[in-house]
Amino acid sequence: MLDIIRYLMLKWAYFIKEGVRPKAMINLTEKLRIAMIKQEVNQTTLATRTGQKQSNLSQKFITNNFKLSEYAKLVEALGCTLEINIVLPSGEKV
Repeated sequence: MLDIIRYLMLKWAYFIKEGVRPKAMINLTEKLRIAMIKQEVNQTTLATRTGQKQSNLSQKFITNNFKLSEYAKLVEALGCTLEINIVLPSGEKV
């Protein structure tokens, strides 16, 4: 849990220092990082589980350039499930 808090604190410290306003509180890639921390899986292990090179996976994390199907595969490799919501008329969620 402390790793997650540390990660988010560093991220927000960067935004404050650079005067950048983030687009969203936590995007899907950040949620994937949090799941990795909670499941105690590093990038190398996740890359191996999904049949790709660690360097390719690292680049996707850096550029935040994943297809939805890639998120699904990575999440499954972590032993988790991916849920996407929007919903409304008015079962809210969003």
